[in-house]
Amino acid sequence: MEKFFGWLFTCEHIFTLATVLLSGLISWWISAAYFKKGNRNALRLNVLFPMRRIISEQRSWKNYKILEDTSKAHDAKYLTKKERTALTAFLSAYKNVCSYNY
Repeated sequence: MEKFFGWLFTCEHIFTLATVLLSGLISWWISAAYFKKGNRNALRLNVLFPMRRIISEQRSWKNYKILEDTSKAHDAKYLTKKERTALTAFLSAYKNVCSYNY
């Protein structure tokens, strides 16, 4: 084992090791960025845009149930903490408005 580390940490192998590690880190960072971007796009397409369409319609209990179900969709897990808080407050306010009877 000692011979292996002695061979590994020679000048020519340290450069190769560093380039392989750096390449791996850059690849990981690019993959993470695209993964996050893909998740946010899925959130917009599957949760936020349908909610926006429903909000533009007349208020009703049926629309509230659709909004509630949409907010529980799989892609809603990619909401940030602030967005999740705002969505919860919005759903609560929408529910209160639906209970108005005039």
